[in-house]
Amino acid sequence: MVHGETIQRPARSAMAIAALTKNYKLATKKSSTLRQGWKKPPEGKVMVNVDAGFDENGGCSSVGSIIRDCSGGVLAAAHSFVPHFVDAPMVEAYALKEGLMLAQHIGCNRLIIQSDCMEVVQIMKDGGFSANSAAAIYDDCNIIWSGF
Repeated sequence: MVHGETIQRPARSAMAIAALTKNYKLATKKSSTLRQGWKKPPEGKVMVNVDAGFDENGGCSSVGSIIRDCSGGVLAAAHSFVPHFVDAPMVEAYALKEGLMLAQHIGCNRLIIQSDCMEVVQIMKDGGFSANSAAAIYDDCNIIWSGF
């Protein structure tokens, strides 16, 4: 305890360490490139940025997405609060689904998706097949993605 703050349970600390280690390994692969800042999408495409936040204590989360055109202008944005989720990777996958649904809703068809969650990026690069808590959400993402 520091300054009266509560500490994480050992199981939660272990999960956080495992997630950080996995993200580090993925980020340091030779095929991985780290970008510096946001870049406009190329002409004729739109950029869909998605992100999520998760409160482990309450099990609640928030997700958001924004779609920008090649000039950097905002075409659409959305956010939502979701009261019940299992874990952070599930929320990140849900953010992707919400971003894809927003793009579908406004009629976009040439997309670049951007997420800061390496796990989401890798799972989608591998065809969206996952055995984690978000498997059903990835299935939905694949169905939506196939419509673009």
